[in-house]
Amino acid sequence: MKTPGLLSIISLLLCASCNPDQYCYRDEDCETPMICREDGSCGYICTTDAQCGSGFECRDHTCKIAPPQPQPQPQPEPEIPEPCDNPPCATECSDSSDCDGGRICRNGKCANPPVIVRSCPENMSLIQDTYCIDRYEASRPDATEDSEGSDDSMAISRAGVMPWLIGDRNDAAESACRAAGKRLCTPAEWELSCHGINDTVYGYGDDYDPQICNGLDTYGYSGFHLMPTGSFPDCHNGWGVYDMSGNLWEHTAGGSGKTVRGGAFNCVDSPGNHKCAYIPQSWTPLSMGFRCCTEPQLTETPADARVIPQPQTERIVPHDKFFRGVPDDAPDRGVAGQRPAE
Repeated sequence: MKTPGLLSIISLLLCASCNPDQYCYRDEDCETPMICREDGSCGYICTTDAQCGSGFECRDHTCKIAPPQPQPQPQPEPEIPEPCDNPPCATECSDSSDCDGGRICRNGKCANPPVIVRSCPENMSLIQDTYCIDRYEASRPDATEDSEGSDDSMAISRAGVMPWLIGDRNDAAESACRAAGKRLCTPAEWELSCHGINDTVYGYGDDYDPQICNGLDTYGYSGFHLMPTGSFPDCHNGWGVYDMSGNLWEHTAGGSGKTVRGGAFNCVDSPGNHKCAYIPQSWTPLSMGFRCCTEPQLTETPADARVIPQPQTERIVPHDKFFRGVPDDAPDRGVAGQRPAE
């Protein structure tokens, strides 16, 4: 005699074992290019452009920066029988159809069209003319080199102060960015900014180096600690964005403590956790911060104007009197420890 209950249980187990969308613990459990999502199922990073955010598109189920819009081809300079005034060919006009050589009519004179210059607020970097990202991990307005501060009014991007340990509060990080006139970076924006111009594995290069960014291996088990923003002068890429690897895990828009990125100062598996592409997914780290993004400011500049680059913000010299804590264990090392009382 068959037992319906037993057969049902066996059927369910067999069905669960053949379902590729369930029971993953890390990205390696899923078929490329799928990733292990927070709910333990395998899925694509994106299926539509909207999931990637402004300035990005979904290609091969991965968020890639969208190609620039095609620019009109420059027209050849016309032969001019007589010398032109300065600026070139500043003849009178009533509209742009009266002008040649791609010039436009401005204030009754033919002139070269202005150049649209994209720029970012102070202490932010422009990434591929698409968005701005904070150069430094977010800190409170009253933070100092010794203290995180207590003013929760807004997020600041500034070198030489203790970053904001905001914990597993993605909504609070978003609010702090909004109060500063910015927003949390999308996952695609954060990852592109970390990989940098040369698409490197870490925020500084392809090979792990414990001395470049702040991790557990930098000072060892007896001395690892959180550092002020920008303390490691080589912990950046060609875009001048600091501490994308190490120091604090960083929240991204719409995420949680399981989707933070970049690793921290107390990661047991710093070589793995500090990679730009690493996301915890199945575990929640201890030491979490964030940084903000925003859209670039657009300014019209005369075509012959010279753009003067902004000077780099001065960085501080590292020193050794900051918060010490317990390590963040990797998923295969057990549950992370608790931060000691201050």
